[in-house]
Amino acid sequence: MNRLIKQIVYLYLRENRKRKKLNEVGCFRSLHTALRKKPGIVVKEYHAKSYVKFSIQDTNFKKIKKYGKCELSDLVIISFSSKKQHPVKITFLQAKITKNSISHAKRYKHKYSVDHTQWDLLHNRPSVKPTGQIKNKVPSTILSNAVYPSIGSYGFFIPESNGKDAGFSFFSSAILRPVKAICGKAGQVTVQMGKNRKTNPDETNYCCCLSIFLENLFLGRIGSPIRTQAENELVGGLIKSILDENVSTEEETILNSLREQLDLDQKEIQKINMRFVVIDTSKIRTEA
Repeated sequence: MNRLIKQIVYLYLRENRKRKKLNEVGCFRSLHTALRKKPGIVVKEYHAKSYVKFSIQDTNFKKIKKYGKCELSDLVIISFSSKKQHPVKITFLQAKITKNSISHAKRYKHKYSVDHTQWDLLHNRPSVKPTGQIKNKVPSTILSNAVYPSIGSYGFFIPESNGKDAGFSFFSSAILRPVKAICGKAGQVTVQMGKNRKTNPDETNYCCCLSIFLENLFLGRIGSPIRTQAENELVGGLIKSILDENVSTEEETILNSLREQLDLDQKEIQKINMRFVVIDTSKIRTEA
């Protein structure tokens, strides 16, 4: 395993063990803290709500309600290489925690409980109408016009048998399909990896553990390539939200490299406050 990946996994586990109880928010912040402490990575946590409205796409779910409203995602992950070794990639990741421990070998076929509205948004990728704090800032076609379906994704934190640690599995939302046609209690739906797992040569749609997820992330294999003006504007808004604040020299260098690669004119872009991670994979590889 790459030395840097080992360090991040260790830091993540150490942060989790400081907490009295494992929960989704705690695991999420532990991973944030672990990533933040490494070069080539910019982590920003805003508590703004990124709600969007959209027309429900799933045929069976439509029978219950026609329109949905939920957060776009828990986290925006952007990876790029300042040496242009791979295209800029982006994914909107939704985090969940499972109730029970699941072995690595069984995670791909496990049945996961997720919010039906959120799944419909990330799996079917309709046009959206941003509301609240991101109104008129996030393009309506940010999901629907994506090049790869892994623009939407899920990260499941999975408690280990010792009750102190939590593993992590990554799925592209495109490969998660409902086990049953009907919506469950409290708007939840049980999903499982479908048989059709077709993917693109430079796209990874499933990782059983955190170390494999990080490896694929640093290789530029997570998410969809940024190729549309709408995606450029979104990333530009995220960059501006940081550059308008006090940042370290390294953070400024990373964000300016990303901005130049996308040829962004920051004067024409509104800042967007969302929780996100930016990774310059060329810097990651140098340290590996």
